Amino acid sequence: MKLEVRLASLAVVFALLFASLFTRLWFVQIAEGPIYSAEAETLQSRLEPVAASRGDIIDVNGVLVASSVRVPAVVINRQKIPADVEDDVIQELAGVLEEPPDLIAQRFADAGSGARFVLEEVERDTAHFILTHQDRFVGVTIETVPRRIYPGGEALAHLLGHVGRVSPADLEADPELDPNGTIGKLGVEKTYDAYLQGQPGAKFFQTQANGTVIGEVGEVPAVQGDVVRLTVDMEIQAVTEQALIDAIQLSRDTVDGSDPQHGAIVVFDITDGSIVAMASYPSFDPSLFVLGLSQTEYEVLRDNQAFNNLAVQGLYPPGSTMKGITYATAVEEGIYPDRAHADSPEGSLECTGVLQANDLEESSQKVFRDPGHDIVDLHVALGASCNIYFWEVALEIWNRNKGTDRENILQRYARALGLDEPTGIDLPGEAAGVVPDRQLFEEWAESSPARLHPSRIDPGPLWVGGDLMNVAIGQGETLATPLQMAVAYGAMANGGTVWRPHVVDRIEAADGTTILDVTASATNQIEWSEQFGEIFLDDLWRTVNADYGTAERAFRAMEQRNRVGGKTGTSTKADTMDTAWFVGVAPLAAPRYVVAVVIEEGGGGGSIAAPAGRMIFQRLLGETVDPIWAGS
Repeated sequence: MKLEVRLASLAVVFALLFASLFTRLWFVQIAEGPIYSAEAETLQSRLEPVAASRGDIIDVNGVLVASSVRVPAVVINRQKIPADVEDDVIQELAGVLEEPPDLIAQRFADAGSGARFVLEEVERDTAHFILTHQDRFVGVTIETVPRRIYPGGEALAHLLGHVGRVSPADLEADPELDPNGTIGKLGVEKTYDAYLQGQPGAKFFQTQANGTVIGEVGEVPAVQGDVVRLTVDMEIQAVTEQALIDAIQLSRDTVDGSDPQHGAIVVFDITDGSIVAMASYPSFDPSLFVLGLSQTEYEVLRDNQAFNNLAVQGLYPPGSTMKGITYATAVEEGIYPDRAHADSPEGSLECTGVLQANDLEESSQKVFRDPGHDIVDLHVALGASCNIYFWEVALEIWNRNKGTDRENILQRYARALGLDEPTGIDLPGEAAGVVPDRQLFEEWAESSPARLHPSRIDPGPLWVGGDLMNVAIGQGETLATPLQMAVAYGAMANGGTVWRPHVVDRIEAADGTTILDVTASATNQIEWSEQFGEIFLDDLWRTVNADYGTAERAFRAMEQRNRVGGKTGTSTKADTMDTAWFVGVAPLAAPRYVVAVVIEEGGGGGSIAAPAGRMIFQRLLGETVDPIWAGS
């Protein structure tokens, strides 16, 4: 009986509990359901993107050359700005930012209707004013955003490049870009933009329908971009940039009528293809594109070619530095001047200063003049830079091979060494250069006749022996960049490896793990003869060390000049000052570095470019760097 009472009591309790539960469910769902539904409809969620900081760029020793800091910025959300007050907001922004209203209105239009975008970075007092006057700045907030900084200012500017807002042309090239974002525009910033960008984050907020934030409900943190480690050594870079500036000033001080405005230097490691230093003049401060650059300032820099990296984009007749390639052709092909002394296996001849080439075509130049160098052979001709000797080599090629496949043997060596096409360096905008031949002139006659003198087309011929003689000494239509000549001399000095140059060594994640290792790679491998390997470096030594060497005076005070070789060049163009060249190699016992110097319209290679090379080699070989002075 007691068990039945207990079960009955338990049943009553359960019945009461279920009745209470069903009553509450009815009350919530039926009686107060519309109230809760209305409240839920007033709550909304909002996502706000968080920009990622760009990755750092560091030199080979870990020196920071580009980084990011977070700073306050004005952020516009056009969804929150009623159409009838947007003009008022623009006027308020113009006043506090001290900018023309139409410029700000254009930024609104460029961003698009309903867009959320960063208008510009501001100082803290400006940010405070906007935050404390929100009634005047509807839809405007202050957030911290990443700012790109370049601690070195103009140092390494052309190699680093700069960042900027996404342009319509950028969007056309890559529709996936954020139209209100920032990307790399030049240099390493552009080539490795995908690694440097990082991953944007987001914050999630719960708000009321009127936009009032109730609270943050979640966050996906932004991830900073990867670290890009360069091959560049900033200590050597500093000496390189100073040498370039000093050489330009030396020209202005010592060469009558000279006022060079452009120049470039490359320091190239010929054991692995890495760029140790790279300088171009004039330069610019990449921070200008972050902090703001007026149209006038931009146009001045543009007109001065300040944005051009002349080390990879500057095209110049290589002048006598081309003789190194003509030298290699002569040795490898056994081609020496026809009038060389019979008992000289390497072509001794008397250089009187005049070459009379009467057997050339009627339209070709017949008389070629040079200062004269007495008795010269191949070795002395390179060190003393005897034009007559190398003209004779070209004349011998022409007379033996005109109209045959071997007519272009000199050009083939030049192309095998990396001329006439981009080297493949990991920087944008590299120039290809020109190594002219009969076929090129025929193509120009068809597609670009203005590039040729009318007499070549009518009555012709298009291509003559004098053209090949110009190629042999780096004149005429021959054009090369400083980097191309550095690569070519590297391959002649290192046993034949034509490296693809690179400015980035590797890319690392935040934890230091390697994401991308920029492995050294070769674009060609030339099998030099044993004879060439034995004599080429010795003859480069003559340029720097022999009494008749064209760079002897420039290197005279260098303690270790015996370890350095090179070739000067002075290229000429009608109605302009000569352009000065020097390409050097060291240490000669185990070649590692090539230094290529160009001072556009700076004068003689031995007197202007070689002294800059000497400064850099002093630093590379551990000497105290002496001030620059005029060479030979």
